[in-house]
Amino acid sequence: MENLQFDSVDSHLLSENKILVTGGSGLFGGWIVEKLLQENVNVTSFSHAHINNSKLDQIHDKSNLTIIEGDTRNKEVIDELIIKQQFDFIIHLAAQTQVVDAYENPINTFSSNITGTWNLLDSVRIHSPKSKVVISTSDKAYGIPESIPTKEDHKLHGVFPYEFSKSSEDLLAQTYATTYGLDIAILRCGNVFGGGDLNFSRLIPKIMRAFIHNETPTITRSGGDYSRDFIYVEDVANAFIKTLLHFKDNDELKIFNISNPPNISIMDIYKLMSEAINDTYIEPKVLGMPRQNFEIPHQSLNIEKALKYLDWKPVWDQKKALKKTYSWYFDYFNK
Repeated sequence: MENLQFDSVDSHLLSENKILVTGGSGLFGGWIVEKLLQENVNVTSFSHAHINNSKLDQIHDKSNLTIIEGDTRNKEVIDELIIKQQFDFIIHLAAQTQVVDAYENPINTFSSNITGTWNLLDSVRIHSPKSKVVISTSDKAYGIPESIPTKEDHKLHGVFPYEFSKSSEDLLAQTYATTYGLDIAILRCGNVFGGGDLNFSRLIPKIMRAFIHNETPTITRSGGDYSRDFIYVEDVANAFIKTLLHFKDNDELKIFNISNPPNISIMDIYKLMSEAINDTYIEPKVLGMPRQNFEIPHQSLNIEKALKYLDWKPVWDQKKALKKTYSWYFDYFNK
């Protein structure tokens, strides 16, 4: 297993805890599970389906890992798991994460992101109220922001289907914390990239695949002028670990933006990828319209609160992170 280091001297405090990670086979999940296993934590990964060659699948030492396939929309399955295990911590990542899929199939997105979340939270409320829960939402929960960089006290007003689902998930978590006294943290993450993201409709995985296969890269969901924060997945995984550690002295609702500002345009992150990976710049083919009616044009998060209270900050240089991400995809496509 690759030696992935926590940036906290207190990570040993998590040892021997029982932790549930829903969506463990996804991009965040695999890296978080791997980091937890290094700390002698008993981890249960609960995912809708096993994904071959995912980051989770590549973990070598699974002696403290239990992998369960299931759907958070199945309340009976969630109840049985929560009752039996009485987890110390729960990291809820399971969700439909694709903006385009949400636009084309909103009902599936609402049921996955909203129903799955209330099933989990209500099961914790009834059967395991001492469990500490981290809910992963998104910068998309803010909708089209009135100002950037956006702070945590900005109202949540997602309008497009994916954004609405993340606003609703976030508000559900707040409801269960304030009404029922559940110990909950909410992390709103920017655009996350890294090895293990097998959703090739996303910009970075799609571009990486094109580079590896010597194909012309395409930019399809904008004219390249939209802007985002881009944060490497290991920085995000460390933020989740820092949040688990933060529970020990704090029982109030905890909401943090997790990102790597300032935002840069889609074309600029493409240029960074091309410069980090290729000897010469490769001109992409821009196929997207200047404005998509289900995309937020510009997003960026203020992370001062996480810096202050979690003692966390992004440490990965983007070019180095992109090179490492490319190496992961190169190995993935050349097995």
